[in-house]
Parts: sequence; C-alpha cells; structure tokens
Amino acid sequence: MRVVCFNDRYPAMSETFVLEHIRGIMDRGHELRVVARQRVEGPVHPLATELEHVVRPLFVRGHSLQNVPRLLRRALSDTRALRCLDPTRFGRRALSRKILSWAEPWLDVDAHDVILAQHGHEGQIAARLRRAGIATKPMVTVFHGSDISTASDPGKYRELFASGESFVANSEFTRSKLLAAGCPESRLCVIPMGIRADEFPVEPRKPLVNRPLRVLCVARLVPVKGLEFGIRAISACAHPVELIIVGDGPCRKDLALLADDLGVSHQVVFRGSLTRPGVIEEIQKSDLLMCPGVTLPNGEAEALGVAPMEAMACGRAVIATQTGGLPEVIEGGVTGLLLPERDPSAIAEALDGLSTDPDKLDRFGVAGRKRVARVFDAGTLNNRLVDLLEQIAG
Repeated sequence: MRVVCFNDRYPAMSETFVLEHIRGIMDRGHELRVVARQRVEGPVHPLATELEHVVRPLFVRGHSLQNVPRLLRRALSDTRALRCLDPTRFGRRALSRKILSWAEPWLDVDAHDVILAQHGHEGQIAARLRRAGIATKPMVTVFHGSDISTASDPGKYRELFASGESFVANSEFTRSKLLAAGCPESRLCVIPMGIRADEFPVEPRKPLVNRPLRVLCVARLVPVKGLEFGIRAISACAHPVELIIVGDGPCRKDLALLADDLGVSHQVVFRGSLTRPGVIEEIQKSDLLMCPGVTLPNGEAEALGVAPMEAMACGRAVIATQTGGLPEVIEGGVTGLLLPERDPSAIAEALDGLSTDPDKLDRFGVAGRKRVARVFDAGTLNNRLVDLLEQIAG
C-alpha cells in the first residue's frame, strides 16, 4: 500500500503523534510520502530526522505575487492545475491563487492508494482539491481535537463529511464534537494517539526530604492549557513547591508577569521548548506532572494529551482537570487526581496533600506506567490505524 500523509506543519516537535502514525505505517511495510502546508524550522524530533530521506516531504510554496510566474507555468502545463483557477469551482479562492498553491505539491506526488489527512483542516483542503481532479484517492481524516472544538462554523466540514471515506477521532471527547458537527457516525471510529512506553525509562523519584515538591508542566503556552491556574495554585500552597514549565507560546510573557505579581517568580521556572530527551529528563527529575487545562468559550479543550501519557510512562503521577479528553488518560484516584477546572485552591490542596504523602505519588506512578502500556501502546494503536487504511484503500 502507498500512503500520502497530508499535514499542516512538518515536522512539528509538538506533533509526535503524526510521526508515530508515519512510523507505524512504515513498520508494516507500506510506502509513505508526506505533503505539508508548512515546513517547520528549528529543533527537529529525532524520529523526523530518521524518516526524512524516506518520506521525501513536499511543501506548499505559497501564493504571494512572487510565486505567480511559477504557479502560472504549472497551470499552463497541467489541466488539473488550470482547474484550480476556475472561479466556478472555487469562488474567490481561485482568484487568490490559494487553491493552486495548495494543489501544487500534489501534482508532484507519485502514484498512491490512500490519503491520510492529519487534522480536519487538511481533510477539508483535500476534499476541495477533488473538485479539480486532485487528491482523488480514498481518504482517512484524523481529527486531533482543536480542529473540531474550535470550529465556529457548524458547516465548516460539510464537504469533507460528504466526500471523505473514513474519519478517526483521537478520543471520545473529540468523537462527541464530530457527531455534533454532522460527521456521519457510520464512518467514524476512535483511535487514540499512543506512545511507546519502552522509550521512556523509569527513574526512581528522589526522596521528598528537605526539598520542595517538584511539579512539571509540559505544554504550549496558550490559554487552553490553563497554566494561569497552575501558577495561582503554587502561590496558594502551604508546603514548598517548585513549578517547572517546559514549552513556549504567546502566553509566556503574561504568565511570567503573573508569577511576579503573585510573588512566586522564584518558584516558577520557564525552560522553553526542549528536545524529546530534554523533556524526558525533566519528567524524571520531577515528582509529578500537572495539567490544569480549561475549556475556552469557543469550546476548545484538551482533546487527549500526550504529555500525561509520557509522564505516566516514566512512572510519574499526574494531576489534571476534568476537561476535554484528559479524564480518558488519567484514572482518577488510581494514576493521579482529577480536579475541577479553573480552581487554583483545589490544585493547591492536591499538591499539599501529595507533599505529605510521597507513597501515594509512587503508587500513582506505578499504576500510570501500567495503564499506558495497556491502553495507549503506540504499536497496537498504529496497527488499528493501518488496518483501517488498508480497508479503505481496498
């Protein structure tokens, strides 16, 4: 089977689940080619480096005025490209050359059997390109959460839902959103993202003696992650606590100012974005992971969460809010604690309780490792996805 994996950004450090899907497909002996709308610059996941020469990624090159001569040459040399400039098919987007720029890398794709669209936005683009006779092979679209929970237009994916052959939700939470948006239930299934637990070594925690509780957050610094409430909780703790924040994003400055205003800037450390080995090292140095996610007014919420899986694989407890798909990962009272959203006092109470009961931290950690290996094993979940691709490809 020959697969084209259609992504928004590639290779994104934060989208390890995309790389896992690619690895799972190739582990089964299938060929794969990547098409992406954006090339990601900066730190690259080691697995992406390993796969680079095999997946041979093709990228959208843009539709600005400086790209016009090249795009017109493509349109004049390929009737499929010329159709992308037809306003009767694509409306104003045709005149802006955007559709043609999206189509351009597809014109260079080798023969293939099935398309794997990562995120609903990419599935929708591929569905539109079908109007021009491009990306016509059967398609499986994977929804990862933010692509459906933030869809303000109920009809945003109407064309995709009408023409797409199969749809995958990464959690029951995402599935419920898709059904509410009109996704056909008969073509929808749930396949969570997974990790390989054996790639996350378990290191015993350091004794919690004469030192603060070391709490870790691994997240993009954006509102949906709820880090504001995590920092507020640190300021309300009765016992010494240190918060390490790994990740970057538009909220970093505001979060640092908040820590300063609350008088806890000496307890909150911003580490920025780290490589995968760096993240694992921080998990191993921590006592637990905190995921204080929230549901935003537009409906966006954490769809599932790789960070808690990775922490659990390393034998660390997780405290998280009961938002989105987080309760599908953390088993409350078994692998960690589930708390109400936007409640710093509840988080502070939980942290203080764990500060005085390190044995509970260790029990949660052992149970978490077992749960990840049992429920979120990437090899098993990848096989389910590949089975679906083979079925759809015929």
